[in-house]
Amino acid sequence: MATPSDTHLLAEHQKGVCGHLRIRADAAQLRGRRVSCAYGAETAVLKGKTPSFFVAVRKGAFSDGSIPPLVIEAPRADDDRPNRAAADVSTLLSGEESVLEARAEPDGPRFWVEYLPYGLEPERGDVVRLEPFAAFPSVLDVIPAAARLDVDDASDGGVTVAWDHAPAGGGGEPWRCVARLRRSAVFVARRDTWADTLLHQPVAALMDTETGRRVEPVARHAGDLLRPAVLATKLAWQSISAVGGAVFADARDAYGPPPPT
Repeated sequence: MATPSDTHLLAEHQKGVCGHLRIRADAAQLRGRRVSCAYGAETAVLKGKTPSFFVAVRKGAFSDGSIPPLVIEAPRADDDRPNRAAADVSTLLSGEESVLEARAEPDGPRFWVEYLPYGLEPERGDVVRLEPFAAFPSVLDVIPAAARLDVDDASDGGVTVAWDHAPAGGGGEPWRCVARLRRSAVFVARRDTWADTLLHQPVAALMDTETGRRVEPVARHAGDLLRPAVLATKLAWQSISAVGGAVFADARDAYGPPPPT
């Protein structure tokens, strides 16, 4: 959870949602019949006039250590008795498939299911974490579930991440590991501003600019010189913000709250 000392931690920005399953159907096949879908504790209803809808995939749906199926309940073709089908969406969540076809019965209406990740799109320099369904050993057993994953590249539906792995026995320097994951497997946990990068990694921040790459020898020296100035600027801004808040609080206590608009 984000703390005042770690203002760029974004672990809660998804509000507990990994993504959404989009279910589409042929409205003519439904003929106005009511169709319900459920994933974990989330439910949604599809009516004939609306051929597509969404059901949320919440992080809590994987609390028992398994990937639940998408349950589709639709009336039979010959009467209104419900017919239930369970669709395995693990290949959608992992990114192995982009669209999955499901049917509640052999001659019943067809449904097309897609998975759409929710939240910020990863960028180079971000810190990401594994989604709950990607942390299961049966799905992804290469990366430790709690590893800090630094994004080296994010493009073409994939994310290249790097992390430190301690060698067996605990001796020696940690290994730097790199892997290419599908976008759906991760969510953004932290994103620093350019000023934060300049403060903590001044050379890397400058080298990310076109000017820095052109004057690399000078940039490496200038980055170290700029770090105290950036720190002083951030501290000055925090002081101004704190004083401004105190002055506002004193004025409110003295004169009361502002009139309603």
